[in-house]
Amino acid sequence: MSLFHNICVDNFFKDPSKIVEISKSLDYSDDHKGYGLRSTDLSKININLFNYINWKIINTIYPGCGHVDYYATTTFQKSNIDKCDGWVHRDEGFLTAIIYLNPKGTFGTSIYEKINEYDSTPQFEKSHYFKNITNYTDEQKEEVYRSKINNNNKFYKTINYSGKFNRLICFGAGVPHAANVDCNLENHERLIIISFIEYIKINKFSNVGYLNLDF
Repeated sequence: MSLFHNICVDNFFKDPSKIVEISKSLDYSDDHKGYGLRSTDLSKININLFNYINWKIINTIYPGCGHVDYYATTTFQKSNIDKCDGWVHRDEGFLTAIIYLNPKGTFGTSIYEKINEYDSTPQFEKSHYFKNITNYTDEQKEEVYRSKINNNNKFYKTINYSGKFNRLICFGAGVPHAANVDCNLENHERLIIISFIEYIKINKFSNVGYLNLDF
């Protein structure tokens, strides 16, 4: 059971175009943990943006909070459509937050519930595929796709969030979810900011506003 309600907030950044420009200036690499490429954790390359994003996320859950201690990993992530992506899964940690930065509002996320909570079949095909994606033949990819469908059929969808530009969604990390995959958009790139918040401690509440940054 999640400690948090699912939250959806539009118009998250005051100037989202500036955030998109920042994303274009960064280097990306494959961390082999999921599909697509991720930037270096923003805490290491842009601490002001890192703090602004996470403080604002936390403030949507605890409005008016003052000093906050937290630990998070926050990155830009970009990817193209792959039908083998979109596995229903749970994240580790405390809270997952996603900010969509696709101008056309594509590539959303869906929330699920498990049909049988006692079924704990591991996702070996998923982890191996993401680590070795360039080495798979088309035939092997079809096997992975069938494994994904078999995995996802163990869940039923309860919420569908469209990837509206400059929209934030956040939910408990243990909530089953998956990226929406539309193979008709295979030539489009998905761009998001994703933050995995592993720890939050609210030291006091106050009427202070968001950090005074032009984002």
